[in-house]
Amino acid sequence: MSISLNVEPASIQVNATGGTVTMNLTNTGHERLAFKIKCNNNSLYMFKPVLGIIGMGQNRQVDVVRSYGSAGDSKLVINYLPAPLGVYDPKIPFAKSNTTPMTVTIPIKAVTQEINAPTPAEVANQTSYVGTLVPQAPM
Repeated sequence: MSISLNVEPASIQVNATGGTVTMNLTNTGHERLAFKIKCNNNSLYMFKPVLGIIGMGQNRQVDVVRSYGSAGDSKLVINYLPAPLGVYDPKIPFAKSNTTPMTVTIPIKAVTQEINAPTPAEVANQTSYVGTLVPQAPM
């Protein structure tokens, strides 16, 4: 028997101001597997789900949720092990295994989005105005 995990996309780019990217994990091996996701920057990233079991030939979507923060590089590591039949808690294979889990490393790049100033023509054609309200002094 063998286990194999395919992850798409192979790298992730997300807006530094926040957002969500969906990854697909596909079990391309010949037995069930349990996975666990770790990240080097848990203050900015959250994963849904963090743990799971994937049957043979099945896939699982994982949401990578980025919080607001500065641009930069991070990485996530997906650990995976065989999950015997009858095991439904993905924590059990990791707790009871004497073998080192197999891993897939996915680089994450958080980028800033450029905000372009309006052109003079766009300013001239502007049909609305947002101003600042200044309170009046009491009389």
